[in-house]
Amino acid sequence: MKAISDGFAYLYSLRRFGIRPGLERIRTLLEDLGNPQRSFPSVLVGGTNGKGSVCAMVAEILKRAGYRTGLYTSPHMERFTERIRIDGREIGEGRVLELIARLRGRAEAIGGITFFEFTTAMAFLHFKEEGVDIGVVEVGMGGRWDATNVLDPSLSVITMISRDHEVYLGRRIEEIALEKAGIMREGVPIITGARGVALRAIEEEAERKGAILKVLGRDFSFREREGGFDYCGAGSYRGLEVSLRGRHQLSNASIAIASVEGLMEQGFSIGEEAIREGLRGVRWPGRCEVLEVSGKRVVLDAAHNPSGAKALRDFLKGLPYRDLYLMVGIMGDKAIRGFLRTLAPMARTVILTQPDNERAAPLEELLAVSRAFNPSCVGIKRSGEAVEYGLKVTGREDILCITGSIFLIGEVRRVMGV
Repeated sequence: MKAISDGFAYLYSLRRFGIRPGLERIRTLLEDLGNPQRSFPSVLVGGTNGKGSVCAMVAEILKRAGYRTGLYTSPHMERFTERIRIDGREIGEGRVLELIARLRGRAEAIGGITFFEFTTAMAFLHFKEEGVDIGVVEVGMGGRWDATNVLDPSLSVITMISRDHEVYLGRRIEEIALEKAGIMREGVPIITGARGVALRAIEEEAERKGAILKVLGRDFSFREREGGFDYCGAGSYRGLEVSLRGRHQLSNASIAIASVEGLMEQGFSIGEEAIREGLRGVRWPGRCEVLEVSGKRVVLDAAHNPSGAKALRDFLKGLPYRDLYLMVGIMGDKAIRGFLRTLAPMARTVILTQPDNERAAPLEELLAVSRAFNPSCVGIKRSGEAVEYGLKVTGREDILCITGSIFLIGEVRRVMGV
C-alpha cells in the first residue's frame, strides 16, 4: 500500500506545475523513451464538447473490427486508471506504478514536467509495449500546444467548438478554433462537426496547411429516426443505434463513423457490423446517464460549459417527469453564468455544491449567480450531503439531475455506489 500511495503521490505532485502550454518538455521526455508515440498509428480527437464520446465510439468500433486499440482520455471520473485503456480494459495499478518509477528520473532531470505531460508519455509507452494496432487519443485542452499534439496522427478530428478554457484559448470563437486546428497535418484527413465562424476558421487553416477536410452536414450527414438514425457519407447505413443518450450523440456518432471511414480509406478493414456493434455497445458513463437510486430517477451528466448545458437541457426536455431538481458543482474557470442561465430556470430547486477540487467554484459565488435565474436555491458544500438532500426531496415522479463537472460526477458515483 505504501508503494501505491508513494507512486501516486509523486504523480499528483506534478499538478503543482499547472497547465504549461508548449511541446518542448514532452518531446524531450518522449525522446528519452525512444519516441514510443511513433510505434503505432493514431486518431487524435480535439474539440470543446463530445471529444470523449467520439473517442469512445471510434475505439469501440476499432475493437469490434479486430484491432488491438489503445484509448487515452482525460480527465478521469473516479480512478486514474480510466485514462489509459486497451480494448476497453483499464491499465492496472501495478503497471501504472511501474511506469511512474521508470519515467520519474527522466522527468525530474528535464524539470517542470506537468501532470498531463507525464501521463501522456506514460500512455504512449504503455501502448507501444503492449503492441496496440492503433491509438485513439483525446486532446487535453486546445490542440496546438497540447501534449498529445506530438503525435503524427493518421487522422485528426475536431468536434463542435464553443467557449471553454478562455484564459488559455482566447475569448473569440475564431481564436479557440485556430488553437483546436493546431492538430491538423498536411495531407492528413481532418473530420469536424464545427459550424459557423468556427468552421470558417478551420476551413481557412485546412486550406493553408493542405489538410483534407470533411465537414458534418456537407460531406457526411445523419437523419434521426425512431430508435436510432441513418448515416450517409462515404458509405450509407440505415437504422443505426447508439447506446449513449441524447440527440447530440447522433452528431458524435456520425463524426465517429466518418473518422472510421477515413481510416478505411487508408487500408483499415472495418465492416458494417463492427460499426453497428461498436455504436450499440459503447459505454461512456456520466453522459446523459439515467440511473435509479433509492427508487428515484437520477440523471448524471458531465456538462461543464453553456454548449454542454444546452445539450443536457434538450435531453431533459425529452424525458417525462413532474419536477426537476438540479444539483450543480462546477469549476471556477468555467462560464458559470451561461451554464446556469441555461439549466436553472428548468428546476423546481437548484442545489449548489462544491466538488473536492482546488479549482471548484466557491459555493457563495454559485448561489449568487443561480439566484438570478431561479430564486429557489440551496447551498450544501459537501457533495455527498448534497446528494442525500437531493434524493430526499426528489419524488418518484421527479428527476434529480446532477451536472457541472466530471469531478462532481465522479464523487457522486462513488457516493451512490454505481
